Amino acid sequence: MLIGKRVGGKGLPRPNLMNPPKWTVTLMNLKKTKIWRETRQKEVLLQGVGNCLFLAVSQAIENSGGGAHNHRSVRAAAVTHLRKHAAKYALFWDGLRPDGTKMDSISLESFLKYLDLVGEVGAWAGNLEIAALASTLDRPITVLHEHGQVYQFNAEGSKKDLFLFYQTCGHYECLKTTPGAALALRAKSSPGKTAGGR
Repeated sequence: MLIGKRVGGKGLPRPNLMNPPKWTVTLMNLKKTKIWRETRQKEVLLQGVGNCLFLAVSQAIENSGGGAHNHRSVRAAAVTHLRKHAAKYALFWDGLRPDGTKMDSISLESFLKYLDLVGEVGAWAGNLEIAALASTLDRPITVLHEHGQVYQFNAEGSKKDLFLFYQTCGHYECLKTTPGAALALRAKSSPGKTAGGR
């Protein structure tokens, strides 16, 4: 069952996050890949329609010993950082709204409107917000994609790493890793992209 169609982007349907077995099929396919076997990851299923990135980061912070954070405070930290450094991040913004539709223009003014939209609870977020969180939290954030690509944001962060899993339908999960798995993911990672990931 689908919750609706994603507007814009690839026109992919948004998954029904209240039905975790749909994720299990994708995760079972991923678990057949070499990188999954090598790192032996464990996913933490979340049911955060539109909030999944921020829920995943808050769970990852807690798993790394950083205390409990709710998704609203994590979202606020990302948006505050993006506003503070708007002139810099606007250059990397893909010109899309959180729902994947195009904004009227790509300008600093449009970027600030985008930040108003992505600051709302339930708004989808992606790579730009991960880059902002990695910077403001001073933590490396490593994202394993369902097809095996690995991207790392802020590799030089001084605090403990955070690990996320991304599905191409736009859903994020927190990954629990062993020290060996974390090392393998870091070794296979490429620098994180700032566009997309919603």
